[in-house]
Amino acid sequence: MKGTGFSPYINEPGTNRALAPEGMLAPSKRWFTDSFNSGASARIIFPMNLQAIQAALREAAVDGWLFYDHHHRDPIAAHILGLDPKAHITRRWYYFIPAAGEPRKLVHRIEQGRLDSLPGSRVVYSGWQELAVRIEAMLSGFSTIAMQYSPNNDIMYVSMVDAGTVDFLRTLGKHIVSSADLVSQFEAVLTADQIATFRSVERQRSEQSEARAASESAYDLATQRYRAGITNYLTVLTAETAVLNQRRQSTDLTARALDAQIELIRALGGAFAPREIQ
Repeated sequence: MKGTGFSPYINEPGTNRALAPEGMLAPSKRWFTDSFNSGASARIIFPMNLQAIQAALREAAVDGWLFYDHHHRDPIAAHILGLDPKAHITRRWYYFIPAAGEPRKLVHRIEQGRLDSLPGSRVVYSGWQELAVRIEAMLSGFSTIAMQYSPNNDIMYVSMVDAGTVDFLRTLGKHIVSSADLVSQFEAVLTADQIATFRSVERQRSEQSEARAASESAYDLATQRYRAGITNYLTVLTAETAVLNQRRQSTDLTARALDAQIELIRALGGAFAPREIQ
């Protein structure tokens, strides 16, 4: 299963169908859910869509998708499963979604309730030896398993699972494939709200630019009239206040535009670097 990158498509509300932004063709395959945001801004937590995930696994001819996390090393897992990204996690947990059937949970005895919000049977472990036995039992009967793994680290955004875990699973005879295509369906897709916000900010910046230019022209005219003795200085101060207000609005909109561009970059699977925003 070769990772193909990330889709800039948006979801049609209430369906698993995708809508393309203006000027783009809709994809032939299905795309799902909301965008990735690993920044500090608030994120709405959406419940996991089990049926859609299992349908995608069957379409990709993958036996199942194994999620694994420890100390929030894999934010993709939390986003797709609808888990609290700020939950206190001190022990490893595993969640396996088979292409068909009931999901399976593996959690530490100290944090048994870690995955209670998710459907599926639960098994607990304590030490690393018991963990190894439990993982083998959980994945028994399944061969091809998708994980947040990218061969040669080609897609850094997806490379969340450590090499040691992949090595261990291979000793169990498991064929580990990249979840990049699955992630692109359930994680790296822009929502209609994000597209609308981006367009709205750009439209407001354009309108505000015109308003700022008009206020500066009015200030220049007021200054000239004052120097010519035609008007009083209060008119100049009023015009100057209007210019300052427009400049303040311009700064605020520029900040919002930068935030929107960062969200866009992250939603499409990219990593944000300050030099990318001009």
